[in-house]
Amino acid sequence: MLGLGKKENNNFSKDATLVDQSKKITLGVAILILAIIIILGLEVYTSSKLSSQKNSISMGENSKNQSNEIMLRLGAIGSQSKQAEYKYLKYLSNVMSPTDFQNFKNSISGIATKNNVMINFLTEGKPVNLKTYQINSVNYEAISKYTNYINFKKDISNIEFKFNFEEEAIVRENPSSSNIKINGIISAIVFDKKEEVFTKKKNFFNKMKLAEEKKLLIKMDTNKDGKVSEEEKKAYQIKNGKKR
Repeated sequence: MLGLGKKENNNFSKDATLVDQSKKITLGVAILILAIIIILGLEVYTSSKLSSQKNSISMGENSKNQSNEIMLRLGAIGSQSKQAEYKYLKYLSNVMSPTDFQNFKNSISGIATKNNVMINFLTEGKPVNLKTYQINSVNYEAISKYTNYINFKKDISNIEFKFNFEEEAIVRENPSSSNIKINGIISAIVFDKKEEVFTKKKNFFNKMKLAEEKKLLIKMDTNKDGKVSEEEKKAYQIKNGKKR
């Protein structure tokens, strides 16, 4: 019986050892699983961060590209706007101001005398008001040889402003005369605020005009087998060098 009692004590001892080992194994497995979970979590977090950084970099590059594209478009719009404004000022430069019109009217008699054209009368007509501009006119009667009158018209057409010969009636002075009698009207568009506009836009207009002349001179250099005479350049510069 003593022997049996010892046997039972040995079995109990073995069972407690197995329980301890089982607990250790379970704890180890739990730690291993926890470690794996932590590693996987770190991998997911790192991958997410990298993906976020890549997206941020990509968005930054896209934003930069879009910004550059917008700046290019704005630059193109600005250039087109400047060209449109310069085109308008070029047109306006050939329109008379009230002072220009008075100077033009006063020059007619001198040009007529130079070409042996006799002016019988020269009067200013009533202005016709338009929305932005007005049309001023000069009524005249002249007597001259036909050739002299043609030369008079050529000379008066050399001025830098736009105008028209209207209602021009030409008859012989009398049946036996070689002279002709002309009754006509010269009309011109007049812009009352021209001088004010060019005072404000003088620097811009001169800058754009200079750039245009440089381009034209470069273009002239490439014509005629790459040669252009100095006389042609000077003639162009003199023609376009008038300040308004």
